[in-house]
Order: sequence, then structure tokens, then C-alpha cells
Amino acid sequence: MSGEILVNSIEAHLNALASILTWGVVLALGVGWAGLGKKDKIELAKLEMSRGQAFVIGAVAYVIANLAILLSLWRIEGLLALVDDEHYVSAYTTLATHDWLLNPFAFLGTSRVSTLSTQFGIGLMIVSWWICVTSVIVLRGRQTWLKSLILPFIFYLIGIFSLFALYRIYQLNLTRLNALAPSIYDELRATAEGRWIGAYCGVPVGLAIFIGALIYQGRTKSERLRVLKVRR
Repeated sequence: MSGEILVNSIEAHLNALASILTWGVVLALGVGWAGLGKKDKIELAKLEMSRGQAFVIGAVAYVIANLAILLSLWRIEGLLALVDDEHYVSAYTTLATHDWLLNPFAFLGTSRVSTLSTQFGIGLMIVSWWICVTSVIVLRGRQTWLKSLILPFIFYLIGIFSLFALYRIYQLNLTRLNALAPSIYDELRATAEGRWIGAYCGVPVGLAIFIGALIYQGRTKSERLRVLKVRR
């Protein structure tokens, strides 16, 4: 298989990843804001529905989107494994210099500015997952917590598989570059610590967003109940 075709396919799959996550976060912000409101009815895509219905639709949509992300990562890993030695540096460069702001594979050199601009890509991806799951949870109506967490749990389980896929791609790049481009390998290896820090920071930041949204929603719900009691 042509190395150039494989490189172009890798870029196309990364474009798809960028589109899915970008639109996912944008929609999550809108859906989450609606979910934090006081209304019992939620409007999605100009359709009014109950919170329970909106919760199911949102959760299923994000599960499907996360499956698409996982599939894209698996395909990128498979394509990289197919690239021959002659084209591998080109394939890696395409992956590392893509203009997606959340690109977890980004590598633009070892200067301080370049390192800071790239090492938090995977952390920001983790935060984006938390934003998506938070936007769904705040939509829940009168369901029990156990019922409310089933679909988000599936969503996050797929997210964990996606993180393993990211790790395998990173390790594949290190293995191939160590043999084909030692200088790039050394520079990439030097950014490993910063990438791990970014990933570890993403979890508590995302968790803080999740907890903050639930606290805010709890206060809003309490205020709404007080207003209803006064009216009665």
C-alpha cells in the first residue's frame, strides 16, 4: 500500500477526530446550560421534550460519538503500523503538526512555548469528556442515580479504552522513531513528563466541573421548590 496514501488517510482520520470532539464540546455547553436551568422542559434542535427524554437522547448521542472517536483512534494506530520506514517520519509529522488545538499527539519542538502549547492536549481532551458527561447528567429528570448513570458509565468506559488507544499510538511512535529518527525520538521522549502531568491535571479539573455543575443545579432546584411552596 502506498505510503503517501496512508499518510493522507491518517490526516483525514485526525480531521474527523477534531470535528467530532469540537462539535461535541460545543453542543455539550449548550445542552449543559439548558440542563442547569429551572425549566422542566428542555428544547433540543427546536424540539421540546422532558428532561428524561433529553437525557436519553443526549447520552445515546455521546456514546455513539465516543465510539466514533475510539474507532478513529484504532484506525490511526492501524494505519501507522502499515506505514513503511521510508514514509514513517512523514506520517508522524502529519500527526504531530496537525492544527487541532486538542491534538494529543502534538509535538512542535522542545522550546518552552512549544512544550506548553502541546503537552496539555490529552489533559484538555479528558476535560472535554467530563464536560460532555456533565452536560448529560444535569439533564436527568426524576430518574434514580443508578438509572441516570448507566449511559454516562458506558460513555466513560469507552473513554478509558480511548485513552489506552492514545497510549498505544504514543508508544508506537516512540518505538518506530527510536530506530528511524533518534533525534526526534529524544525530543519527543523529553516531553513525556509534561504530557503525563497534563493528563493527570485533566482528571481533577474535569471532576471539579462535574461537581460544580451538580452543586449549582442542586441550589437551583432548591430555589425552585421554595418558590413553588410560596405560591401555594
